Amino acid sequence: MLKPPKQPPKPRRSKYETDDQYHERVKEWEATRPPPLEVQGSGHHMTQQYYASNVLPTYIRYIHEARLQEPRSWLLQEDNDPSHGTKSRDNVAENLRQANWIAVILHPGQSPDLNPIEGIWLILKQRAKRRIQYPEDGQKAWDGTKTHLKEILQEVWASITLEQIRDRIVEMPERCSELSVNGGEKIRSATW
Repeated sequence: MLKPPKQPPKPRRSKYETDDQYHERVKEWEATRPPPLEVQGSGHHMTQQYYASNVLPTYIRYIHEARLQEPRSWLLQEDNDPSHGTKSRDNVAENLRQANWIAVILHPGQSPDLNPIEGIWLILKQRAKRRIQYPEDGQKAWDGTKTHLKEILQEVWASITLEQIRDRIVEMPERCSELSVNGGEKIRSATW
């Protein structure tokens, strides 16, 4: 975020000037002050409020539906993004999870090899890159705009199947074992 520019100090009254002169100088000072800074987010981050009102309710609904179908302990995995509210205890995201009896898997920081979503991001990146470089018949070539890139990413995201997601989750015990054996070095597998 940008810091607002430093304001010049308010003029002090000189013992040699009249009230009118001093008030005139104050008016000039107020007219030359920088306007209030309108700070807008860059659009590249998510706030806790947005996460708690737009994203988390969907996860909660799916977990409740899963509990109705198969009553067992269902957990939510998040990746310690600040918007998830994992850094503190009393925030909107944490309060919403607790109110809905949602247990969260403690996720070690900086551990992409232990996070199945990283495997899904890899699918997304590879397919999007292929789609941009080599559009198939009937697909519009990327025109270089952010809007079209967003459309391509959404199409690619929608093409990722639940089976592909489950494949990455099922692989986790094997990945954990391999990570403990190799001392934390990067892991490569058949899926990611």
